[in-house]
Amino acid sequence: MKRPMTRPTIKSSYTKEEVKEYTDNMKNEEMKTIQEIIKARDNDKIENTEDHEDYREPLSIEKFTELTILLSWGGPSDGFKLLVDKDGDVTQGKYFFADWFEYQESELTIEEAEQVADLYFYGDVQNYIKEE
Repeated sequence: MKRPMTRPTIKSSYTKEEVKEYTDNMKNEEMKTIQEIIKARDNDKIENTEDHEDYREPLSIEKFTELTILLSWGGPSDGFKLLVDKDGDVTQGKYFFADWFEYQESELTIEEAEQVADLYFYGDVQNYIKEE
């Protein structure tokens, strides 16, 4: 029998802590299910993972490339990380800072991420992610 998913009460907004707690709980539930499916498959209780009643068919499996633009290294280091889809479109960006035993990222807006790509890749990210 498929396990019911524990969903939060619907409301107009959530705190970051509520979203993190919900996400952590859902990750733990999903990982438990994955472990059960693998165990059932490995013990020949099911022939295919898809045969397990709790298997969730993915809606898609997508490939992204992370491009790191390192501006400095050592103590401290900083730079940008851009997530790029298979078509070379920037989908997400972050600025990062790292020092001894410290690491932090700050999300970029899509416009900021595109500006970073424009500056460092001269508007041609696709050229940097071509498979050779």
